[in-house]
Amino acid sequence: MAMQIWAVDDEESLLMAIGELLRETDFEYRSFVDPREVIPALDERIPDLILVDLNMPRMTGTELIKALRNSSAADVPVMVLTALSSEGALLNAFKAGADDVVRKPFSFSELLARISWQLERAQQIRALRRKNSDLRILTELAKTMSQEDSLGNVLRVLVDSMRRALSVARCGVYLVDEESGELHRALPSDPSRAEGSPNLSLDYRNIEALAKGLASRRPVLLGQKETSELMAKMGGEAVRSETVSSAIYPMQLSGRLIGVIVLIATRDDFGQDDREKDLCSIASDLTAVAVRRSELFHSLRRDHFLIDERSRELAEAKDLLQGVIESSPDAIVVASIAGEILIFNRAAERILGWSRNEAIGMHVRNLYPAGGAERIMALLRQDKYGGEGRLLAQRHVLTDKEERELPVEISAALIHDQDGAEVATVGIFKDLRRDLHMEERLLAATEDLERTRRRVVVAELAGAAAHELNQPLTSLLGYTELMRRKVTEAEHLRILSKIDSDAKRVADIVGKIGRITDYRTKEYVGGARIMDLDSASEAIDEGEEH
Repeated sequence: MAMQIWAVDDEESLLMAIGELLRETDFEYRSFVDPREVIPALDERIPDLILVDLNMPRMTGTELIKALRNSSAADVPVMVLTALSSEGALLNAFKAGADDVVRKPFSFSELLARISWQLERAQQIRALRRKNSDLRILTELAKTMSQEDSLGNVLRVLVDSMRRALSVARCGVYLVDEESGELHRALPSDPSRAEGSPNLSLDYRNIEALAKGLASRRPVLLGQKETSELMAKMGGEAVRSETVSSAIYPMQLSGRLIGVIVLIATRDDFGQDDREKDLCSIASDLTAVAVRRSELFHSLRRDHFLIDERSRELAEAKDLLQGVIESSPDAIVVASIAGEILIFNRAAERILGWSRNEAIGMHVRNLYPAGGAERIMALLRQDKYGGEGRLLAQRHVLTDKEERELPVEISAALIHDQDGAEVATVGIFKDLRRDLHMEERLLAATEDLERTRRRVVVAELAGAAAHELNQPLTSLLGYTELMRRKVTEAEHLRILSKIDSDAKRVADIVGKIGRITDYRTKEYVGGARIMDLDSASEAIDEGEEH
């Protein structure tokens, strides 16, 4: 579209001359004799430059310039055409917003030079303003991306920024699914925008130019036909315009395609302007970083959650283990491989006499008699007492704080790290003093029981023997007495007297046997021991007398 220049002057001849000059240079031209018609005309089109005479009857040039600076043409260059030489009038024009002054009479070559310079300057200013606007947009986007944890919010700011900066009809963000490689819509449909119900995924593989561009990680510009195909695949409400074009910018990091930004405009050359290219490229790079940051953030948050969960589980396990250790009736002592005591439970305090504070940091060698700790370590490194690194239920001796020896039953183990290196030892010590005392009492009770059993057996045997012997002895004594009455020879009488004496002696022995309830012995020939019938019967007789 050709640039248009307006001229406002109450001299029609000058307006006609300027018009002829400008038409020869391919400028469009419009003139106004009445300055009051200028402001309403802005509703039809905004000119690229306005020439204004200062001295006009219905409205001064200074008044018109002020009105222009408060209208939709506020940024349009204004050149003053005047024959006035008053410095005050020119100063007022510049204060009102004039950009340049051309004094009448002027040459047309000077006028054209001034017009060209002002138009070029205006373009530069507009470019600078667009760059500043783009910089503000990118700065806002970067700030949001650095402060916002929600990827959805970041992408909404991106879409709004692109719409505002580039005046596009549609802006969509799609992320790559790492498993399938497909593009999925990153934002849900927004009812506040005329988007309809867009598809959740974008199948771009049938659009050859787009597929090749994304494969090479380069921006892709699509014309009318391909853009229409792209919009059909995007779904949602179509852009109602006879002319459309699109630009697709890949979001990538280190060659990895993270997603794409799709921009659709209602003109046929979208994306070809250097400003649009730069803005879209920077925005896509920033968005790629934001997506990666979001991935890392969620990964870290997930890892942090897992760490918290594991820490909680470890704390619970530690509390449980601590409870088991402290509630154990047996002494539990853990020492580093260098021998420094690390854990000393309540039972260890009770059995060995040291307090926990005294024991922690003390060398474990202090718990054993000289050389005892070294012997335990030697046993642990053998495999015949429960397997290498383990010692099962062995009786040993410890020494308490007062250096008294304590009989214990020890079970111990070596603790290794994940590389198999020895890092600590753990010992469980059962105090055997009570058990040994119980064993002594049990042994004494067993011996007493055995003696009682023997007494009962002896008494029963003696009673049975006495009963069985009394009958024949009574008969023997009776027959001896009968024969003494019938025999008269002296020798026979002497023999019968001897038999009677021995029989009475046997009867006396049988009587003693019948009264035995205790088991007593005396030495006999050859060092043997036999039952002492006299002592047993005397003990009984004494008991009866008492």
